Amino acid sequence: HGEAGARYNLGIKYLMGEGIKQDHVKGMELIRQAAEGGNPAAQYTVGFMYDQGVDLQKDDSLALYWYRESAAKGYTDAQFALAQMFAAGQGIPADQVEALKWFRKAAKANHAGAQYNLGTYMAHGTGTAKDLPEAAYWLSLAASQGHEHAVANRDYVLKLLTETERVELDRRLQTANKLANKNDEKDKALGF
Repeated sequence: HGEAGARYNLGIKYLMGEGIKQDHVKGMELIRQAAEGGNPAAQYTVGFMYDQGVDLQKDDSLALYWYRESAAKGYTDAQFALAQMFAAGQGIPADQVEALKWFRKAAKANHAGAQYNLGTYMAHGTGTAKDLPEAAYWLSLAASQGHEHAVANRDYVLKLLTETERVELDRRLQTANKLANKNDEKDKALGF
């Protein structure tokens, strides 16, 4: 019936050959239709395909377009990808302030890579004023999710904090953990 989410799911099945004969052309056709229909996951996927040159000719401007469409709808992976494009100046002039904005949005949605990058930006003062307590907070969140570089960077930044800043950081992290635990309990109650 033209439902974008269904088109996206079916397109992924064709791409992966899950329960159906693998067909990249048909899969990409369905995913593109879903993207044009406004599905943020499909928009991200099309952006990724253009970004990486997978099943589509590499095209930074089209990757940027589709990442923007998806990111504007709150799709976390697209926000992170868009931030990376701004950070690297990929297809656009580098803009660390804009990169920081999108890293922050994805970090708040619990994206470990974005948390790591946001913490690194805050530690170095990239695109913003240097803020070591804030850097330690985001690096700690990324480290708690197993981000491979976050632990060493967090530990380095922690050494630069005052005792008062470390106490406040511990309080913030405890609050964040309580909120995460409540959300986990809600998910379990709902059967997720």
